Amino acid sequence: LAATLPSLVISDWIMSPMSGAEFLRAIRRDKKAELLPVMIASGLMSARDALQAIELGADAVATSSRRKIFAR
Repeated sequence: LAATLPSLVISDWIMSPMSGAEFLRAIRRDKKAELLPVMIASGLMSARDALQAIELGADAVATSSRRKIFAR
C-alpha cells in the first residue's frame, strides 16, 4: 500500500490476477493496513463466498445477488 492509507477500501471479489480472498489475506497481513476497513462488493458472489470474505477480514460484503449485505 501507498505511504498514505485510504479511509476505506472497496474491492471486487472476482479479480485477476489476485482474487478477493488473496487480497484480503494480503491486506490483513500488512501491519500498516490490517485495521483498515474493507468492503467487498460483487455481483457474482455466492453466500458461501460472502461468508468466506467476512472470515478473511472483510468488514462488509455487498452483493447484488438478491441485494444482500453482510457485515461483521
